[in-house]
Amino acid sequence: RKYMVNRQDADILAQYNLELRGFYNYYSIADNISYWRWKFNYFMKYSILKTLGRKHKRTVGQILEKYRDGTDVVIPYKDNKGNEKQRVWYNGGFRCKRFTDIYEDNHYDNIPNTMYLPAPTLVERLKERRCELCGKMGDLVMYHVRNINQLKADTRWNTMMIKRHRKTLAVCHDCDALIHKSYGN
Repeated sequence: RKYMVNRQDADILAQYNLELRGFYNYYSIADNISYWRWKFNYFMKYSILKTLGRKHKRTVGQILEKYRDGTDVVIPYKDNKGNEKQRVWYNGGFRCKRFTDIYEDNHYDNIPNTMYLPAPTLVERLKERRCELCGKMGDLVMYHVRNINQLKADTRWNTMMIKRHRKTLAVCHDCDALIHKSYGN
């Protein structure tokens, strides 16, 4: 990465570690993270060695020899107060995380148990024996219109049919007589 050549060696390592940890945190719940992480880790490690090699005009082997400490890549640096410190290549592991590892109460991503109830059929509405207009119990008849689009909200029953988006109402005999009386039938 040419744009990193002007940075300090420890800052370059810190940037790579941030990217590697970010990759791991993002993909940590994937089942195959342990397989893909070693590939990504290998490419990132080779990339930092190439970047440092370009900066110091050395080969990857020479950079690795300079910064290797056992199996780790360690870059020493001085902090703002002049204390000697070290930055180490990320070696925190890439274990697959499960929801039980992340959350104690892992109900966040559960699909809600939603129930969809179909609209009651004509027969069910008649069996209920409750007038949909006045609420009185008893025998019912079905009042119906041909087209909902031609209804106007000028009466209580028309308003109710428009609101429910239905062409029928299960009404008692008294309400049925009232409806037909208002239309002059």
